[in-house]
Amino acid sequence: ASWEHRDRGSAEIPDERYLQLPEWEKEVAALTQEIMVGATSPREKIHRVISYLQDNCTYSLDPKRHERFGPVEDFLLHSREGYCEHFATAAALLLRGMGVPTRLVCGFSHGEWNALGKYVMVRQRDAHTWIEAYLPAYGWTTFDPTPAGEAKTLPPILSSINRYYDFLKLKWNRY
Repeated sequence: ASWEHRDRGSAEIPDERYLQLPEWEKEVAALTQEIMVGATSPREKIHRVISYLQDNCTYSLDPKRHERFGPVEDFLLHSREGYCEHFATAAALLLRGMGVPTRLVCGFSHGEWNALGKYVMVRQRDAHTWIEAYLPAYGWTTFDPTPAGEAKTLPPILSSINRYYDFLKLKWNRY
């Protein structure tokens, strides 16, 4: 599901770098115009782009790739399969194409609490990419265009063993 976070403390006014675009294929420019028909406010444009991506593209960790097209063009026009980097990059570029300053954010979206050591375990699988768009009344605001995927959870016994193992590794590395 898409999420939104407002950063009311940011007084930074974005410059032109947040509107930069690569050389577009005509089909991508046409798609941008099609998605944005009638949208006037930045917030409406953001929601249109996110809805379009989530309704028309599929999340996959192993997307099909047509090498003769650039990654964004391939994702938007041909394979329509990708992971968070594809969704976030496509959203950022579509929004920039409609004058909404946008930037990519890469990081870790969550972790798993380890009660043994009282810390959060953050793994590579927790890595994620999303966007921030500049809304004049709010500043930089976080949006996640990636559709919700199926959560991969371990059976409780394996999860407990995994937390204990991680705790032992932490102690070994620390001492």
